[in-house]
Amino acid sequence: MKHRIEYALVRLLIGVVRLMPDALVRGSGTLLGLTFYTIDRTRRRIAQRNLATAFPHRTDAERRRIARAAFAHFGRLLFELLKFSTLSPEGMLARVEFDGEDRARLAYAQGKGVLFITGHFGFWELHAMVSSRSTCSRDRSTTRSSTTCSSGSVRGPGTRSCTAAERSGA
Repeated sequence: MKHRIEYALVRLLIGVVRLMPDALVRGSGTLLGLTFYTIDRTRRRIAQRNLATAFPHRTDAERRRIARAAFAHFGRLLFELLKFSTLSPEGMLARVEFDGEDRARLAYAQGKGVLFITGHFGFWELHAMVSSRSTCSRDRSTTRSSTTCSSGSVRGPGTRSCTAAERSGA
């Protein structure tokens, strides 16, 4: 029963976020993150302890600001992901920009292999969501089916630039 209630609450939240304008989504997410920073002492202490280990030369005040900003960021990210997940594939693709796709397509057209290397930073979840909903061309002229992919960066809501490993079709 508990899981059904949680599921219903999440579905309700998604429905509300779907109707919210982007600025309100970001603001609400930031507020949620700051609320958790305030009330979740256990996680706040863990974050502060980790920051003290990572940045021993920073002052306590600086580390508190970093922790507070991280909580705000993750609240905002949660709401932006919920909002993004409600968009149609066309709506998602309209909000992102793929850089470098032409280079991967050119190499593929020349029969060359393409290796995608990416870091794990930025709004990488966005890439997975867009990739799962986008379509790529498939070359059916060869004996095996190959998928054209892109490389470079993906830009969208909540990010300046994040690396895209590949874009695959269904």
